[in-house]
Amino acid sequence: MEKAHIISSEHQQMRLSPYTQRIICESDQDIFGTDAYVKVFGSRLDDNARGNDIDLLVELPSITQEVERKALQLIARLQY
Repeated sequence: MEKAHIISSEHQQMRLSPYTQRIICESDQDIFGTDAYVKVFGSRLDDNARGNDIDLLVELPSITQEVERKALQLIARLQY
């Protein structure tokens, strides 16, 4: 099984631990499948910023009627 991918929006270093990156990838793969890509953007790409939120963009090969429900599932799973 191919793994989900997490990349920064500009291929920059991310202020996310390897554990957090793994949880995001595994959750994305479980919910959206292996063809989804997760892009991180916002303050997590800026070493001088101190934002606590994680901005994510999930790119999918196609849009289905279940996307909204799946997006809410991902948000709920990543809350901590």
